[in-house]
Amino acid sequence: MKFTKGKTVLIIIVGIGLFFALNLFGPYNLFAKVNAENILEEPLLENHFKGMDVQGITYQGDNTYLVKTATDEYIVIQDYFSVMNYKWKIYEYDKTLAY
Repeated sequence: MKFTKGKTVLIIIVGIGLFFALNLFGPYNLFAKVNAENILEEPLLENHFKGMDVQGITYQGDNTYLVKTATDEYIVIQDYFSVMNYKWKIYEYDKTLAY
């Protein structure tokens, strides 16, 4: 089977479209992973983590982040209540299991 220029361009366009569709509608957003450090620029999170030694931020998927500080770890969730509006929920991460 020989690929012509038109078929190659079509395959590339479909591949790019599929990539963007999965990022938009899937639970794991690659763009959020790449830009995970930028969540500290949000006013609420900036005030909450002010003065703390933030060592790293990891995107966990579905608008959920793990923020590691020098003393504690926090789970930060971006909770949308409409299409464009959201609020941040911050929980201290406890590694023990509760039954």
